[in-house]
Amino acid sequence: HSATLPLLSDRSVYPNFFRTILPDTFYNNAWVRMARELGMTRVGVVIGETEVFASMGAKFAEAATGQGVAMEGLELGDDIAGLRGVQVSIASQSAARAGALELLRMKQRVVVAIMYQNRARLVMCEAYKLGILNTVFMTYGWFAYGWWTVEDTDCTAAQITTMATGYIQANMMFWRSDADQVNSCSSSLTSEGFKAEWYRRQGANINDLSMTPEGYSPALEAATTADAVCMWAQMLHKVLIDRGVPLAELAARTPAAYEVVQEVLSITDFEGVQGRVLYEPGQADPKGSVIIQQLQEGGKVFDIASYNHPTLVLFGNGDLVFGLGEVIAAGPAGANALPGRIAPFADCPEGQMLDMSTNQCMDCPEGQVFLDILGACACRAGYMALGSGCVACGAGNMTGSAGSEECDRCQPGRYAAGIAQTECKACPVGTYQPALSTTACVSCDASGRQTTMVEGADSDAACVCARDFFRKSAGGGCEECPIGMVCEAGSSIAEGVGSSNYPAVEEGFMTIMDDPLQVYKCLQMESCPGGRVGTCAAYRDTETVACARCVDGAYESGKVCEPCSGSTDVAPFILVGLAGCAGLAVMTFMVNRNLLMQTSNTMMCVVMVALMFTGIQTLGIFQQVSIEWFEPMQSILELTSLLSFNLKVVKVGCVLGINPVSNFIFRQMVAPMSIPVVALVLGVKRYFRPGTRVLLELVNTVGTLFNVFFISIVLSGTSPLVCYRHPPFTPDSLASMISEPSVLCGGSNVHTEMVVVGILAIFVVPIPFMAMASIFTWKYPFYVSTGHEYLHAMRFLFFRFHASKYYYGIILLSRSLIICLIPIIPGLAGDTALQTWVMTACICGYTLVQQQLNPWRSYTANIMDGLISMTLILLLMTGTMATDLQANMDSIKVAGVIAFSAFLALVVGTLGVGIYLRFRPNPWYNYFICHHKGHAAAQARLLKVLIQTRSRLSVFIDSDDLQELDTLFDIVKCKLEHLLVYLTRETLSRPWCAGEIVTAFNSGRVKVTAIRTPSFVPPTEDQMKSLDTYLDLSSCNLAEYNIANEAVAAAFNQLTGPETKCIQLPATSLGSRKFDLLAGQVLSGATGPAAADSN
Repeated sequence: HSATLPLLSDRSVYPNFFRTILPDTFYNNAWVRMARELGMTRVGVVIGETEVFASMGAKFAEAATGQGVAMEGLELGDDIAGLRGVQVSIASQSAARAGALELLRMKQRVVVAIMYQNRARLVMCEAYKLGILNTVFMTYGWFAYGWWTVEDTDCTAAQITTMATGYIQANMMFWRSDADQVNSCSSSLTSEGFKAEWYRRQGANINDLSMTPEGYSPALEAATTADAVCMWAQMLHKVLIDRGVPLAELAARTPAAYEVVQEVLSITDFEGVQGRVLYEPGQADPKGSVIIQQLQEGGKVFDIASYNHPTLVLFGNGDLVFGLGEVIAAGPAGANALPGRIAPFADCPEGQMLDMSTNQCMDCPEGQVFLDILGACACRAGYMALGSGCVACGAGNMTGSAGSEECDRCQPGRYAAGIAQTECKACPVGTYQPALSTTACVSCDASGRQTTMVEGADSDAACVCARDFFRKSAGGGCEECPIGMVCEAGSSIAEGVGSSNYPAVEEGFMTIMDDPLQVYKCLQMESCPGGRVGTCAAYRDTETVACARCVDGAYESGKVCEPCSGSTDVAPFILVGLAGCAGLAVMTFMVNRNLLMQTSNTMMCVVMVALMFTGIQTLGIFQQVSIEWFEPMQSILELTSLLSFNLKVVKVGCVLGINPVSNFIFRQMVAPMSIPVVALVLGVKRYFRPGTRVLLELVNTVGTLFNVFFISIVLSGTSPLVCYRHPPFTPDSLASMISEPSVLCGGSNVHTEMVVVGILAIFVVPIPFMAMASIFTWKYPFYVSTGHEYLHAMRFLFFRFHASKYYYGIILLSRSLIICLIPIIPGLAGDTALQTWVMTACICGYTLVQQQLNPWRSYTANIMDGLISMTLILLLMTGTMATDLQANMDSIKVAGVIAFSAFLALVVGTLGVGIYLRFRPNPWYNYFICHHKGHAAAQARLLKVLIQTRSRLSVFIDSDDLQELDTLFDIVKCKLEHLLVYLTRETLSRPWCAGEIVTAFNSGRVKVTAIRTPSFVPPTEDQMKSLDTYLDLSSCNLAEYNIANEAVAAAFNQLTGPETKCIQLPATSLGSRKFDLLAGQVLSGATGPAAADSN
């Protein structure tokens, strides 16, 4: 009598169920019909939870489709087949809000609410907030009367009433409308009489729908209850009396008795209080009518019509009233259709919103934007709705999109610095934030030593050491990453060497497992691949500093270590030894050959070989500087290191082992061991050539050997003192020998022993040899003057140079010695940049000296010596460019100041000398004799001698320097008092003579005297006009010296004219007497014919 759940109608689930009340599904067709009567072809649907209302929703979809009404909204899934709309599945404000927003987007004038009354209040409350006014809701009629006044939302009862007023409800018609019909179960009462009696017994007025304390209205279900009792009574009568079923069998509920009961119920047909009660075959629901009502102002529920699908019958009791001022008559009584329609909500142009209170389109209020997805204006991102307006989200809060109803709090790890933020930004790397709604993040470390691995950290536990820093202990601070190591963010040594976050080693560096934070720089990148602590290349000892030593049983082969192969490993060592002895024997014979029998080309070859050896050994000096040589230079230098007695290239590690001290001692013995070998060779030579002077040739041979290999000998002895520093590259840092990086300088007994051996080696060979060479050079002039036999023993020092440059040998030795000592000079040691600078300066200085002296006997050798020096400088600069220098800026500043001071001194000094010479020219000549060398060379020279003898005045003859005409013309310009033009037949045709004459006349200061010989013939007028043919320009062109032909012609005219002093040398004078007279006349300044010889 009161169960209206649609699911109970399903005979497959409830095959034996009957009820006297109509199911809710009967209301669907009534709602759809009323929507059509109001003029709507589309409606909105809002439905409650699926498990309760799924069948109701599916039946509504069938009813809407059957009557041609479309449903607006989204497909709600297979559980509610065919239904479109919006679902509010839980009784929460947020769910109701979402549903109301969808209703706002749909903008349907009629909305069917398939849900319980509390859910309907929530939806109407949120719709009210969104301004969804004048919507005609359709709901269940069995909601408790006054349900719209219950205050269980954050809206007031008045606000909900505003939304509910005008809504249309459908319910079962409990009391039949034909009041005179006599009931089948109470023949003494009509339907109207039964109703009056029921209300009387309840103590209530007729049609009173008041609620009981339990929350329901008894009047709504009185009729169905009475009819249920009647139906049950009639069934018992028919079963017991008409069918004769024993009472005991019925009480026992036997299958036969139950089957009779079901059959009798299914054919029920009687006149009840609510109307005629009967059932369609196979149906649980009685056929009945639905009453349609409207809630109007004042809480009045107005009866509109009855509906028994598909028939609508208006009661004609009054008018329907709607929110936009629309009034439609609900009559006349008995009519089947409404006479009027309501207006749908207007479709607004793009960008405008619908004001549902007036059904008018309007622009969005200030501060709001139109949302297509919502179909309405909403607060823009960063703001939230408050009443009818918008307010900015406070700092620490945000809204990410327009239309937000409330601001979202920034979660831990995020922040919003100001108001009206559209996002909470993730805390940057290096910061964190554990709290909600914050305006900033907390820095892990103000110094920048700590960071976070990712953005958005929400705890200080996320702070780790930043890149280039590491943590020594758990909970400790972060320290700078050692130079040569790679500390990624999060590096720590607290968990031990094997941990994944332990700092790695850069390529070109290494550390030893026992002291993993002490970094060593490797001279060969290939030896130290980097990576994990204690990593070296294959066959290299990981416990050796800088991976510089091969393991036992291996040898160095270029940049890598290779395993020794056995007995064949000694072969290269023996072959080199035999080749060295053979080379000494050949050299002994070659250097002691008779020099008188050697051609100049042979001498040049000897000199070039010496230059080649010196250049190669200079490259060995470059190896003593911490330069990271590139390929192929690195391999080339490895090969040339053999000349520096570096025997690693001949598998010495497989022969002598890897002990650095023993290898170093053997290296120092190479040079001294050559002396007995040479002595032995000379002994054999004397046996076959008794005239051999063994001692002299021994000194010459060994001297030649030491001279050629002087650089290598010095480098070998000083190598323990040449060190390079390890990280952190400070004066206090550990350092290793460049020649043997596995040995720490000053840090072990091994290095001390090698230093002692090296010093002894220096005092055994280089110092005595340098002293001997100095003594020989000092006494060389004496030995030459006396023809001393020591000249043969000393010729290794002198025979390569011009006799006047005999001392250049000691200059070469000093150059080699100084360059070798640069890497160990205090202040330069360990400073690669400064060492390179000083080496370059030394090589440049000595090259300048060499180019000025040109000491070599061969012109080609002088040129090649300079070119080799230039090439060495370029190689040194190139290697320096390829090296990541740990430069000392203080040293660079000092070098720069020195270089600039030298530059300034040279510039100022040169300018000063130029100014001095400009006003005090030097040398100064009293006379300059201009002549033609082919006709008067001897005469001019004799005149010069006579003038100098008589007066001690300085005289210059132009034939003394005809290579540089600039020099000649410059002497005439500023270093001359008197020009004597000795005119013979072709004097004026010589271009240098013409230039000297032009320069003298143009100076305006130089006196000019012409000395005419009988052979002189002045140029004709035609010759003066074509000086290009008169002058012999085959050797030079005066135009190159800015002397034009017009200037030459003018000078010639002035020279031969009367204004120029002229001395005529008579043809009759003979012998030297006439030149004595000429000299006297020149000195006296007289002109005219030279006096005749009185004899």
